[in-house]
Amino acid sequence: MTSLYRHGILSADAIIAQTEKQRGLLKENLGVDSILIRNGIPLATDIDPPLPTHPSDFSGSGARTQRPGFLWVGSFRRRKRPELFLELARRIPDASFTIIGGGGDDPAYHEEIVREIAALENVDYPGFMKPGDIDRYYSKAYAYVNTSTLEGFPNTYLHSWRYGVPVLTIEIDPDSLIENNGIGACTGDLEGLVSSARRLLDDPEERSSMSSRSIDYVRKNHDIRDKADQYITLFNDLLDRS
Repeated sequence: MTSLYRHGILSADAIIAQTEKQRGLLKENLGVDSILIRNGIPLATDIDPPLPTHPSDFSGSGARTQRPGFLWVGSFRRRKRPELFLELARRIPDASFTIIGGGGDDPAYHEEIVREIAALENVDYPGFMKPGDIDRYYSKAYAYVNTSTLEGFPNTYLHSWRYGVPVLTIEIDPDSLIENNGIGACTGDLEGLVSSARRLLDDPEERSSMSSRSIDYVRKNHDIRDKADQYITLFNDLLDRS
């Protein structure tokens, strides 16, 4: 931790944490209290023009008219481990996979990932895209996959859940929200990820239940209008104290 960062934290009039875990770490390592305000996002029904929700052929009715697709979004950094998403694609050849991103801080690693993608027939790579252009991929995904080793609170989760897309992650489950709310799975390792993805494919009714719970969860906990109200309350409180 840099001295400048420590100074900034200790000098702040208020500190906002994204998760209870972050609050605990701030208290443990710096001895400071913080306020929990979870990340917010516009709900799918508030987007103008409205985008399609998850495809009806994933509603649990049985037959699918297209191969179900898994989505991965992020920079090609080693700690994000996009190679594990590609390995998932190798293990489940009857599904489709889309990986969006690029860049990173290691050009050789980036090139290695792009070469691996080119060798897989069931993987689509649109390249790097602006965040606002990715919504149509979120809205059509069967599940979103996270393979990172370190994250705070991934906003990609919110982009997925607002369209009813479950999240499958190896390690990143802030405050155990995924497991506690039944909106995906935290698998622990690659083998668990493969098993969870396969189970979801084999049980479209469970996927549909997860989808409904995901939408309900994000509406109750991450509506950006509610988050704005929380920030306004905090700022007014700080002004009253000044």
